[in-house]
Amino acid sequence: MDHRPRNAVPYGYETDGDPLYVSRARINNGVHPGKLLKSGKCAVVHGGAEEYFDRYEVLVSVVRPAKSAADRVGDSMFVPAK
Repeated sequence: MDHRPRNAVPYGYETDGDPLYVSRARINNGVHPGKLLKSGKCAVVHGGAEEYFDRYEVLVSVVRPAKSAADRVGDSMFVPAK
């Protein structure tokens, strides 16, 4: 099952060649970057160990509406997963 949003932003590859996608999760009072796993969890390295989260956000690419096609601006934002 594919757990990533349609416009998820890839940023590299796993050792098996699968693409990595940018995600982030809240830990205590902070937000920490991570990667989206095939399992649908977000993996974040924190305190020297990888932690897994069911609640996270995924970076997606968006195009903001404009008056004309020439005025469209590509942008990105984090959206809640699931």
